[in-house]
Amino acid sequence: MPKSLRTFMQLGLRQQGIVLHAWCLFVIWQVKITYLPYRIWQSALYKHTEFQDERDAHLRAIKICYLIEKAARHHVVKINCLRRCMVQKQILHTHKINSQLSIGVKKDQGKIAAHCWLVVNNHIINDSNEETSQYVELQRITSNEKNEINSLNGLL
Repeated sequence: MPKSLRTFMQLGLRQQGIVLHAWCLFVIWQVKITYLPYRIWQSALYKHTEFQDERDAHLRAIKICYLIEKAARHHVVKINCLRRCMVQKQILHTHKINSQLSIGVKKDQGKIAAHCWLVVNNHIINDSNEETSQYVELQRITSNEKNEINSLNGLL
């Protein structure tokens, strides 16, 4: 039996459920991002439901994201930061954890590079400070700000 399967079998049922859920969502997000126009799935980037914040929600989120990373490492589709963040954001939402998508940019050898990560209670949960500090973070857009922007677009 392969080591990855043995490791999976040693997880508890709840943890196995998170890994399997993530596995399926990676396929769904691969299809959405690759084949559907951005306008169809863009609202998911900013989707935000206000749950009652727990002081240690970021610790629970880190544990959940760790399991999702296991699914990503052993997946058949190529997982980049956007796919990883969208799956993690969706699963955290099912666990009633507020998360915000952060997008950063940098100039690397004359080219613009972008990267994204998730933040819970002002803690980066799925990336290192060393990695994210290389990027200039664009403003995080909350659901209220997104509604205000949409209202302004209607007036222009």
